[in-house]
Amino acid sequence: AVVEIPALVSKSGIEGIAQGEVPEAYLGLMLQVKAYGRLTARAAAEGSRALALEALVVHPLVGDIGLAGKLLAGYEKRHGSLFPVLR
Repeated sequence: AVVEIPALVSKSGIEGIAQGEVPEAYLGLMLQVKAYGRLTARAAAEGSRALALEALVVHPLVGDIGLAGKLLAGYEKRHGSLFPVLR
């Protein structure tokens, strides 16, 4: 998992600055985006169209199976050989 936080950078290294608890209003969105990332990684590793579609549906800016299908088809068409083969 990747977490973006402020940090102090010096010759000694990098030290993250603690941010405290995430407010409840933001936690749901953070978890949703994290689920999207995990599903996307699994879809690529497993070559799974179903997981790729699920990942897009989970993303808070998509959230719709029809739109997710169009986006996935567009990714495959536009990125061709760079895009993982999905079954």
